[in-house]
Amino acid sequence: MISVRSFVIIGQPKIHRFQYLATAFISLLLMGLVYSWSLFADPIQQDFGWDSTQTSFIFTLSMIFMSIGMVVAGILEKHFSRRTLMVATGVLLGGGFIAAAFASNLLTMYVAYGAIASFGSGMGTDVVMATVLKWYPDKSSMASGGMLMGFGMGSFLLSPFVDMLLTTMGWRQTFILLGIAFIVIMVITAAIVHAPSSETERQLRQLVTAGSSKPVHNYRPAQMVGRPAFWYFFIWLILITSGGLALISQAVPAADAVLAVHPIGDAATMSLLATLAMGAVSLCNGFGRLLNGVVWERFGYRASVFGISIMFLASMLISGIAMQVNSYWLIVLGFVLLGLAYGGSMASMASMASEFFGPKHFAINYAISVLELIPSAFIGPMIISSVQQTTGSFITAFWIFLVFGVIGLGLAFIIREPRTPKEMRKAEYARERARKAQEIAVLTQQAALQFSSLHMADSGELYDPAQLRAYRELRKKLARAEYVAQTKPHSRKANVARYERQANQRFEEAAKKAQARAQRDQIRAMRADLQAQRAQLRFARANERAALTERTFRRYALKLARYDADAGTDSDVSAVDGVSTQA
Repeated sequence: MISVRSFVIIGQPKIHRFQYLATAFISLLLMGLVYSWSLFADPIQQDFGWDSTQTSFIFTLSMIFMSIGMVVAGILEKHFSRRTLMVATGVLLGGGFIAAAFASNLLTMYVAYGAIASFGSGMGTDVVMATVLKWYPDKSSMASGGMLMGFGMGSFLLSPFVDMLLTTMGWRQTFILLGIAFIVIMVITAAIVHAPSSETERQLRQLVTAGSSKPVHNYRPAQMVGRPAFWYFFIWLILITSGGLALISQAVPAADAVLAVHPIGDAATMSLLATLAMGAVSLCNGFGRLLNGVVWERFGYRASVFGISIMFLASMLISGIAMQVNSYWLIVLGFVLLGLAYGGSMASMASMASEFFGPKHFAINYAISVLELIPSAFIGPMIISSVQQTTGSFITAFWIFLVFGVIGLGLAFIIREPRTPKEMRKAEYARERARKAQEIAVLTQQAALQFSSLHMADSGELYDPAQLRAYRELRKKLARAEYVAQTKPHSRKANVARYERQANQRFEEAAKKAQARAQRDQIRAMRADLQAQRAQLRFARANERAALTERTFRRYALKLARYDADAGTDSDVSAVDGVSTQA
């Protein structure tokens, strides 16, 4: 089927936008270190003598304040420039790490790392993503997945470097160095990344509107939270994210529990294998975000949601069986699937906020969606830690999360795009009709220009065949554009044959009518030319009569002057000439 984009050509300059995506990937890669609290927990616990129960709450606080930071960033973007917010993000994030380096008690660590640094990380993630996604309205899911891949893989890619710093410099100097790096990176990001101009954004939007017949509806936050589709997706995210956060917080102890029963190598080897299991979760967490963006972009939201639900269900089943039989490689497989599912769920939040509820209010809508991390950060780690303390094993926790997966798979069947409110449908319908009318007007104008090049042969009856064929092709495209404007999207594929017949009939009828109109126009033009020639002839004759009248008047005036001279009257012939000239 030929779409409007196939024959309405819009000239656009080449738009360079990859540098913004690459810069955002690097900045989010560094901000993803907030996820890596487990890297810093051991040396801090050894330094202060704290236990894991006290320090694990810092990770929960990080998830909470990261979500709050995103919401605040979405609100502040309406009042401050994005570059100002990026610099403020660097100050908060870097300042939080530097303040944590001078912490002397648990409360200071809660405030500095758990609140200030995480709040800055949430602000930076929201601002950077909202800015860069304005450059990718046609590939929003893939772009958001690529950026979030950096955020998810930060702990995996940077953990060797951070671990080296912790070993050589200590955790306090490492925090100071990382804080300075955060400030520098965010200042550089603010200098490079900016929103497109209004003209560039209009050209980018045409990539979406011209390439798809699906209308884009922009929901305000109040409208979004009032739609059932949002709450179905929100609950589904809580179920998947709870299991992901639970395993991220206890991946190394779970792997150690398996290796304790069936050891592989010496103690150093088992410690390395447990760390690799955690690395597999982090690596797949990042890769799953990009994979989900590609799947959502290519196959739609249903394939993405079902794929994540099935992987989460399979990961919990495999991990539970691995704990039963104490198989290290089987639990690594479960970790891999869970990392893909958890990373995909994180990326699906951005895709849902952009695709379901429109790009205009993406920053605040995405921030509201990320609030699901708050209950998830409590539910998941609380279940797995309490089960482990009560039973001494993680098996029951995996079965509980398996039930979460079954419920999530059931929700996947009822998650669908929101139905557009009535007033938005009316406004969108009016805009769509106006746009189609404008396109048809452009095509009609092109047809008129084609008519101007048609000419009749000497007999006055035949058109130039080449020009007539070009006109017929243009009329065929016009008929198809009219049909697309009047046909509902879901019925196009089922009516291709009927559409083709109607299109052929329309352009044949239009061609016949156009020929008749062209003949009438040519006849009118010939009549107009004839009338113009007659008017010119009448004007020439009027000028001749005027000249003759003037010569006659002068002749009689001269005779009158002679009579006056013979009679002795003092008459000035020149005066007579002046009167005649005025006459």
